[in-house]
Amino acid sequence: MAVLEDLLALVLENSSISAEFECLETINAIYEPGFQINVDTSALTNVGLVGVTQLVPTGINIQLVDKSTGSDDDSILDINNNCPQVANFDQSVLDGDGIGDACDSDIDNDGFANAFDCGATNVDIHPGAIEIINDGIDQDCNNYDLTIHVSKAVYSEKSDKLRITATSALGANAQLTIKGYGRMKWKKGKSIWRSRLKKTGGNPGYVTISGLEGSVTVLVTQ
Repeated sequence: MAVLEDLLALVLENSSISAEFECLETINAIYEPGFQINVDTSALTNVGLVGVTQLVPTGINIQLVDKSTGSDDDSILDINNNCPQVANFDQSVLDGDGIGDACDSDIDNDGFANAFDCGATNVDIHPGAIEIINDGIDQDCNNYDLTIHVSKAVYSEKSDKLRITATSALGANAQLTIKGYGRMKWKKGKSIWRSRLKKTGGNPGYVTISGLEGSVTVLVTQ
């Protein structure tokens, strides 16, 4: 440290001595392990070279700051810290974007901010994600796992009727509906949801059953 302190003293005392720094805003230059010099560039004079500013020592505020523990006290120098304002000893970067997880607003880089992502560390879990039926995981962040099971979706060409039967782990609270046809009926005695639709105008091919937990689309047989 003696050499560094003598150098700074010489620069401050002799206005004819100048130094060049490749920076346009606050300068953070590490001169010795564990220490950092901060220079306020508002008082620097530009000498006309691109990206180079000449330091005129008179009136310049130069601070010698101990950075042996970093600004966030995680023992990692700011210049090497991927999240200098928040302590993160492991320096983890899940999505590889160079921003430490501790201060990354989108840790898994799935396009959804952590505050609105129920699976902030899993790229496959976020609002609007594809649900996997009965896996116990809420992939689409609607607070439910998708448990709708359609046990029957049959069309009778002779009578032009469509019969659909479905179940859900939510039981009577599932609020199941058939897209384009309306709400299904809850049969308490059998613990099933059922619809018998007349004059459907032909086999729709597929039907989509929706409820609180999401929706499923199934093939209609005949």
